[in-house]
Amino acid sequence: MNIPRILVLSFLASVVLGVSATRPTVVRAEPRLSFRTATIQLPLGGAEIVAASPNGKLAVVTQSGGKTVQFLKLPKGKTKKRIDVGAIGEPTSAVFIDDRYVFIVCKDDPDNGTLVVGDSKKGRIVSQTSIGIGPDAIAVDRGRRLAVIALEDEESEVEDPTACPAENTRPGAVAIVDYSAGTGTGQMQVTTVPIDLSELPGAGCPGDPQPEYVAIDPAAGIAFVTLQENNAIAVIDLTGRTVVSVWDGGTTEHLADAMDDGVASITESLVGRREPDGVALSPDGRYLLTADEGDTGITPDGAFGGGRTMSVWDAVTGELLTDTGDAIERALVDAGFFDDGRSDRRGPEPEGIVVFVIDGMTIAAVGIERGRSVIFFDVSNPLEPVIVDVVGVGTEPEGLAWVPSTRQLLVANEISGNVTAIELTNP
Repeated sequence: MNIPRILVLSFLASVVLGVSATRPTVVRAEPRLSFRTATIQLPLGGAEIVAASPNGKLAVVTQSGGKTVQFLKLPKGKTKKRIDVGAIGEPTSAVFIDDRYVFIVCKDDPDNGTLVVGDSKKGRIVSQTSIGIGPDAIAVDRGRRLAVIALEDEESEVEDPTACPAENTRPGAVAIVDYSAGTGTGQMQVTTVPIDLSELPGAGCPGDPQPEYVAIDPAAGIAFVTLQENNAIAVIDLTGRTVVSVWDGGTTEHLADAMDDGVASITESLVGRREPDGVALSPDGRYLLTADEGDTGITPDGAFGGGRTMSVWDAVTGELLTDTGDAIERALVDAGFFDDGRSDRRGPEPEGIVVFVIDGMTIAAVGIERGRSVIFFDVSNPLEPVIVDVVGVGTEPEGLAWVPSTRQLLVANEISGNVTAIELTNP
């Protein structure tokens, strides 16, 4: 474990972060990459989360409607085996343990969810382990043989999740699963880590953290978990199984289209709670990047839910370094993917994010749920993101996965029920 880092984070636990940062003007880069897309149609539709095997030969896609996970052979995406988890629950996320076996998390609210081990070669369930209520995202630290699961537990979904209804008595949490002894039933140890938001002024519903998405820094032994409705990020020490810090997401101020009037006009002043959803680390672990989707509409203080931004944080101190301001909306207008009907609510809703290195560039790919596209940023200098391109995908892109061996970004499109494979090539 990186002890100095843990000490710094512990010191920051009581500090309210997310204050204004220096924001560069996000410009369009000269073309250094070309993007070629292909559509992979799935037999049962409803694609949500996609993940690739470490060797890049397979992908797994969750299909909530059919309550299955579908395996694809890469790079062409030919459908292979499929695992039906309908008798267990609704699959919400999946990740490869190794090149053959996968973890599948299934929710069965209001009962406990289940962590399923699936065999991609035989298309069968190997084992099942009970976890907490309402599991959502999962990430793995293969070196430590740990899985981190966001137990969102959407007990009372209302128009404004920050309303914090009195009947909501089941706080979400994080499950840390130690599978070092094996992945058979009864062999995995599950530790539930609560998240206390009582000292966080920016929390909309401090009694219900609702963990959303997970990114792991294996070198530091730390997991970052977004708490979207509470506009926060929790930092968890994987060795101690404890929350060492919670960062306030703060607000962003920039121009935006805040009116549903049939005109794409980035001229209104917007104050928005970031409410981050997707989260990813830079390859060197120094920076944390979030896709600031939002989930709460307009809050009582007049702030919009959702920053409509990608934000960059110092992964050690939690300091907000910059965000992309109005760049996402302007890029969508220019590319013809802007949905004005979302302007008076949460806007384009940046949701998923992955960060990877290709041809010497560090790229952040951000899925735009209400913009049918992925925006590629060059974040080689994370303090000055540069737009590389905007690439059209299916309807309501949800999950993203980078496959370095095939130079493909896989995008699971929830409503169109397919996967877009974007191949990155030299121009």
